[in-house]
Amino acid sequence: MDPLSASRALTLKCPDVYCAPIRPVLRLLRGARALYRYMVVSKMFAVIRTGGKQYKVAQDDVLEVERVEANAGDKIQLDVLMLGNGSDVTVGAPLVAGASVTAEVVELTRSRKIVIFKKKRRQNYRRKNGHRQNLMLVKIVNIAAA
Repeated sequence: MDPLSASRALTLKCPDVYCAPIRPVLRLLRGARALYRYMVVSKMFAVIRTGGKQYKVAQDDVLEVERVEANAGDKIQLDVLMLGNGSDVTVGAPLVAGASVTAEVVELTRSRKIVIFKKKRRQNYRRKNGHRQNLMLVKIVNIAAA
């Protein structure tokens, strides 16, 4: 084999674990084009609850959640609804006892503006409002089982 084809074989080698892109974080972070969350199948994952929503997370994931009382750089604990490690799954009722997910607040942000426009035809009734949700960018630092 010539050196060129050997280097191609090395660059085309698949990783040991399956990685699949889930969804991009639409916030541009310090000049980066886009941040993608990757679900690695063989790693430990958790389903957490924050801001009235549920998220499936793994270690080193970065995601946008609704803002809680914290500053940039703080570490926060999140509620764990389910833990998984490969085929082993632990479901809480409603929370998994002794499990914890630690996240670090990377940045405090706001979502894009949503325009609320109400109109009743032929009544000269028009109301325009806007809303920007307070968000924060968090990075999952640690997932600890019971």
